[in-house]
Amino acid sequence: MSNLLDLRGLQVVLLQDDVDVREPVATFLRISNAVVLIADDISQACRHMEAHAPEAFIVDLAVIGALQVPQQVRASHPGSQIAMVAMSASPKDHCHAKHAGFDAFVPKVDLQQLSSTVQYVGQCGAHKSRGWGAVPATSSK
Repeated sequence: MSNLLDLRGLQVVLLQDDVDVREPVATFLRISNAVVLIADDISQACRHMEAHAPEAFIVDLAVIGALQVPQQVRASHPGSQIAMVAMSASPKDHCHAKHAGFDAFVPKVDLQQLSSTVQYVGQCGAHKSRGWGAVPATSSK
């Protein structure tokens, strides 16, 4: 786990309404020492914003109204330096996120592939892995 970024003390609002995505992402952030504030809708995310003054928002673009989050946050907190990160399963949403005012875009993680990759690298050691192309693909069950 020494390759994890140390996000010690960073407060992050994770706006994600899909528990199957939310929990693994939240767990990863917590392992990286971030303080994770979970919201499954925009009103809950706004309440976290008011109560905790987080440094970052990670917003699933599939949540209703997600593209308005950067504008709402910046309008209610002028001059704030909150990092706004969009997350989506669709690469085409990158342009939508940029135009909506997000600072960054990340694709949703294929957790099965992530698990296989971590398992593979853990078994053979990162220094022995043969690169990204060598990680075995997972099969659909």
